[in-house]
Amino acid sequence: MISRIVKELITNNQKFIKNDLSHIYNPLLEKQTPKITLVTCSDSRIAATGLFAPNTINHVFSIRNVGNQIRTSEGSVDFGVLKLRTPVLVILGHTCCSAVRMSLTDFSGDTLGICRELSLLKEGLQTMEKRYKTDEDPIAYERYTEINIDYQVRYAVQRYRELVNAGELTVIGMMVDLNRSFHGATCEEYITNINGTSDINQIKQMDALSEIDNSLIEEVVKTIL
Repeated sequence: MISRIVKELITNNQKFIKNDLSHIYNPLLEKQTPKITLVTCSDSRIAATGLFAPNTINHVFSIRNVGNQIRTSEGSVDFGVLKLRTPVLVILGHTCCSAVRMSLTDFSGDTLGICRELSLLKEGLQTMEKRYKTDEDPIAYERYTEINIDYQVRYAVQRYRELVNAGELTVIGMMVDLNRSFHGATCEEYITNINGTSDINQIKQMDALSEIDNSLIEEVVKTIL
C-alpha cells in the first residue's frame, strides 16, 4: 500500500511537469503576488484547486488546519495579510466537518495537540450567541460549522481592523456544501459572511459582489442558520 501511495506522488508530479512550467514560475522566483489569503480546513475532501480557480499558482496563499481557524495559524495568516498584502481573506468551512463535531464532544482523551486545536475551536463557538441541541436538530452540526465561520470572520476583522476600515482588506466567510444542506449542488460554495455581516440581504448589496450577476448572487449568498 505504501509503495502505491509513493508511486502516485511521483507519477502525479511527473504529469504536472510534463508541460514546461518555466514560463509560469520564472517571473515568480523572487516574489509572489497572490490575491487571496485562504484559511480552510485540512479535510481531505476540500481542495483549493477547482474550488477557486483551475490554477491557484500565485493566486491563493493557502493555510489549512482543522476547523479553518485563525488562532491556530496566526503567523501564516499574518504573513498573507500583512506581508503579502492580499486584498481578500477567505475563511472557507464546509459541511460534514468532523473538527466541529468533535469540538462539541468530550475530546479530553486525545493528544495534547488535538486537544489544543479543538479547545480553541470550542472556545470560539461558545462566544457566539446562537445555540443548537445536537440531539434534536438534524443539521445542528452544519449550523455550528457556519457559526464557526462567523466567529473566524469576526476574529479576523478585529485582528486586521485598520486594513478592513481602510478598505484594503475584505474578509469573506464561505461554506462548501458536501452534503447539499443548502439544497444546491454538491461542493457548491456559498458566501455567508462579509466583514462580519451575516445578514444575507445586506451582503447582497455589498460592493464586493458588484461584478456578479444578480441571479448568481441570489444563488450563492445563503445561510444555513
